[in-house]
Amino acid sequence: MSTGPEDDDAAAAALSPPPETEQPGGDSGAADLGARAAARLLTARFWLLFGVSVVLTGSGLSISNNLAQICAAAGIAPAQSAAVLGTFSVSSCAGRVALGAAADAALGRAVSARAGAPPPTAASRRALWLALVAVGTAGAHTALARGGADAPRAARALVPVVGFFYGGFWALMPSLAADLFGADGFALTYGLLRPAVILGSWAFAKHLAARDYDQTGGFDGAFGALAACAACAALASAALAALVAPPAAAAPNARGSERAGRVAEGDETINEKSPLRPASDNAPRVARCAVS
Repeated sequence: MSTGPEDDDAAAAALSPPPETEQPGGDSGAADLGARAAARLLTARFWLLFGVSVVLTGSGLSISNNLAQICAAAGIAPAQSAAVLGTFSVSSCAGRVALGAAADAALGRAVSARAGAPPPTAASRRALWLALVAVGTAGAHTALARGGADAPRAARALVPVVGFFYGGFWALMPSLAADLFGADGFALTYGLLRPAVILGSWAFAKHLAARDYDQTGGFDGAFGALAACAACAALASAALAALVAPPAAAAPNARGSERAGRVAEGDETINEKSPLRPASDNAPRVARCAVS
């Protein structure tokens, strides 16, 4: 059976790919993703959070990755190192639960049913909680660096403290990232922040702590450097809180807003002298007084 030129053209059209402008996905989605990534990378708030993440993840990983050597340098028997590691893990879990719940409770995370969005002060206040975590981390590392003759007891007591604040960081950072850049693009934001974990592990856990142990047989220098970096992270978190804090003038008067809301919903009784009472409601009363 022979086919005409029209049939050949139809078959060729069916087998040919669609034009570029009609291909699903295309380059528009990639371009939009790149634009949103660039928009985050060009903000000071992203790099402040990134720097804090490098320090606080490196602080926790310096302990967990080198705990056997830390216990040996502190004079703790190898058989007891596993127990110290267990306290670090348990305290890290406790920090995630306790600091995350405490921050949410202090922030009043329950939002207005009408707005359906976090309060404008959420990011600023959560950044202050992150500064508190950095201060606690700096204090724990400072005490570890000054352990001296009481190093075994200091290590047993302070390693869980570092773990507690390390867990608290992981409770606060994702929520803070969502507050700063929005929950809709959270996957992109979190993906851009993940290299901070790699950088912190490489810089602090692998090089700083390991090199100090190889050269001195201890970690006092590394703990001191980590304490200084954590103090800088606390300052960076405070700067982030100040950067994203809403202007004071933008805060509405709570009493006035509450009264206006009750009036709008019909929940507040308005007396006759209230300026909110329509003038037409008073007119018949005035007319009756004039007639009498």
